[in-house]
Amino acid sequence: MIKHYMTFLLGIATIFWMGTLYAGQDYQPGVLLIKTKPSFGAMGTQSSASTETFNQKMGALNTRALSIPRSGPGFKATSAQTSWFIVTFSPTSDIKALAQTYEQEQWIDAAEPNYWVYASSEPTDPLYGHQTYITQSDLKALYEISASHDVIVGILDSGIDYTHADLLDAIYHNTADPVNGIDDDGNGLIDDEMGYNFYQFSLGAGNANPMDIFGHGTHIAGIIGATAGNHKGIAGLNPKAKLLNVAFINRNGIGTQSDAAFAVRYAVDQGARILNCSWGYSSYNTILREAIEYAIEKGAIIIAAGGNSNTSDPEYPAGFDQVWGVASINTDYTRSTFSNWGNHILFSEFGKTIYSTIPNGYGYKSGTSQSAAVLSGIVSKILSYNPNLTRDQIQTILRQSSSLASKDNDLGYGYIKASSLAESLGEPTSNPTTSLPNPGITTSELTLNSVLNFPNPFGLSGTQFGFESNGSADVTIKVFNLNGQLQKQLQMTAATGYNTVSWNGKGDLGQTLANGTYLYLLTAKGTEKTILKKGKLTIYY
Repeated sequence: MIKHYMTFLLGIATIFWMGTLYAGQDYQPGVLLIKTKPSFGAMGTQSSASTETFNQKMGALNTRALSIPRSGPGFKATSAQTSWFIVTFSPTSDIKALAQTYEQEQWIDAAEPNYWVYASSEPTDPLYGHQTYITQSDLKALYEISASHDVIVGILDSGIDYTHADLLDAIYHNTADPVNGIDDDGNGLIDDEMGYNFYQFSLGAGNANPMDIFGHGTHIAGIIGATAGNHKGIAGLNPKAKLLNVAFINRNGIGTQSDAAFAVRYAVDQGARILNCSWGYSSYNTILREAIEYAIEKGAIIIAAGGNSNTSDPEYPAGFDQVWGVASINTDYTRSTFSNWGNHILFSEFGKTIYSTIPNGYGYKSGTSQSAAVLSGIVSKILSYNPNLTRDQIQTILRQSSSLASKDNDLGYGYIKASSLAESLGEPTSNPTTSLPNPGITTSELTLNSVLNFPNPFGLSGTQFGFESNGSADVTIKVFNLNGQLQKQLQMTAATGYNTVSWNGKGDLGQTLANGTYLYLLTAKGTEKTILKKGKLTIYY
């Protein structure tokens, strides 16, 4: 493994130099992606002399066929695609102008720059209390869902620190290709037992050591599948997630879309049900779109960061059809100021100040990357409960359990209410199709979900009580001290949707309440039902 590690470091040094020197370009300098039309065969096979003449005329330095490795049952390296090629030119060449020239040739199906992608970054476990996006929200109800099936989740990112004590047991191992210097599973990749590093793979590099140096992929992995209940660190959202380590992003958070395409295909062929893509860029290559389409055809669920540019312009892969783009929300359920929005957003999840694993430790990161990982954790938990559910069935369940009944331009269908999700999956069934919730069903019986107060603890800035209601109701919130004495009473009329009530922390007589723990009782009276909800809060000035 030491030899692979050194190779990885050399690859990073190379791309770092290029990224620094040509920082003003949004694509890999001197590199053109080409796809030939089927009628002309692989480049040069119909008329090698004319092809070589054309390349020399255009100033090409080298041409490399992109053989896409396939892994898993039935796939061998000999079944690789050969219609994609990388043609290299001088780093100072005008690649976009060259692409236009190549596309005018009859034998060319596509000619595009190789665009960069960027990482979208901005229980009993002792550090679980730092995961406030879980502990102080409805997400903690996710742990009520039983998980009995392992689910492979592809972490397509900067790699994972597979030596991390909180991730060690969660890493997926490709036992068909042990580390012995031989391509045992015949997929064209040697010793990919721990996953694979596709960084610069399209230029002939790549290795079997997907160790994370940037730190982004490890953070994403911890949100989804950090081992829960091991008396170490934090708790991932799904303890049955098996994290497939697929690296293609460098130590500066940058990769290329051609390498991303290899990563997507590899993850699907390895059996990943979910692909977490916490990265993106505003332009896209056909080679990445085709890889995404391949994954969709195989039934994979692709969850992608919506982007951190506070714009409605789509980023890719989140902007591709059938990819689930995710926006970021704060702990008060409003859209984070950095988060993208728009039609490509399907759901929204917490993405601000998220605590998770990083290489050799733990730390906070913000971004739609983290939001995508939260949704991946939720979806993987559903599949751990019932692995027979299809992508469309899962989306139906999520929409039935989401905070918004119709799609919003800011937040998509909103966030997933884990308590409602637990209820939807509460009864085991041998026929998941017939047990799916019907979005058309309505009920006059009052329900209240996601009851919490935030921030908690709170000081002079006060706090808010929040809850989700399926109808109108008269709501009373009473705050008691630990001796049972009433300190404050709040009243409101709730409406359908998410409701909030602000409180400045003072008693009914306007007095400042002492630091400490208090109890609250929320009473909601509907036309046919009264609901009581209890909770705790802490005042600390």
